[in-house]
Amino acid sequence: MRQLLWLATFVALPAPPAFARDSLWLLCTGTGVEQSKAANAGDPPVPSKHGMVISLFDQRYKAVQRLDSLLVLFGARRFDAQLVDFELVFNQKTKPMALELKEGTKTMFKGQIRASLTDSGSTLSLNGKMRDGYDVSAEFVSFEGTFTCKDMAQYGED
Repeated sequence: MRQLLWLATFVALPAPPAFARDSLWLLCTGTGVEQSKAANAGDPPVPSKHGMVISLFDQRYKAVQRLDSLLVLFGARRFDAQLVDFELVFNQKTKPMALELKEGTKTMFKGQIRASLTDSGSTLSLNGKMRDGYDVSAEFVSFEGTFTCKDMAQYGED
């Protein structure tokens, strides 16, 4: 009986940080470059730079899978997506994964996402097509961005 009581007490207590980590929260900032179409035919595309914040939260999902919630903030605009089994591996090159960011039910970005997690710093890259001027009625134009990330578990340690 005493062993059962110790087991129940151990299970009920919160896990210390020395145990395996079940989640990862990255907060990423940087500049994305959108290539808007030129006003006149034959002119080169017009690049527009936009500062963005990306929140990526990775957690255990259905015992053996991972679920990643992605939130992109651009001014007052908010695009989001969920990815299952997005590759987040430290100190290894990862494969890009297909990504579709939505604002409500409207698709705002179609392309790929890739994460690079290292001891010296982490980055998140987006490459694909974004709605021109972030207007839901506009056509898709080329977009790419690389964002520097901070592990929020280490917030305040620098």
